Amino acid sequence: TGVLTAGDEAAVDAAIDAVRAGPLAGRPLARMSDGERQRMMVARALAQQPSLLLLDEPSAFLDVSSRVALLGTLRRLAGEQDLAVLLSTHDLEPALRLADRAWLLDGAGALHTGTPGELAASGAVGAVFDTDELAFDAPTGTFRLRTPG
Repeated sequence: TGVLTAGDEAAVDAAIDAVRAGPLAGRPLARMSDGERQRMMVARALAQQPSLLLLDEPSAFLDVSSRVALLGTLRRLAGEQDLAVLLSTHDLEPALRLADRAWLLDGAGALHTGTPGELAASGAVGAVFDTDELAFDAPTGTFRLRTPG
């Protein structure tokens, strides 16, 4: 009927609280920053009370602080709400820091799976992303510039 029940209202309120977006609740999406909008989109999904969130590049086009905040929120929600979060991302360093498990596709289409630490230690991350100028440093989980010579 298009009318929210008391249970619906409670689910919406809980979702907004879960992403800590109370001050944004009355503001139109068009008047929110990209990071705020993404938080509200996560709240929108949470209001459906899912057991799984499937997200495609949820941090794309966000500035660094908004990207880190969103990924941290997703990590927190996964633990607090016993929620599975499956997302695709090109933000490798935060993904390696925040994920429990990772799937990595190499250039030939082979799938490598494991914990981020396992993928880094096995050399899979370096094999996929290393270039002549850039190398993945497994112990720190970061990329470093290769020095000439």
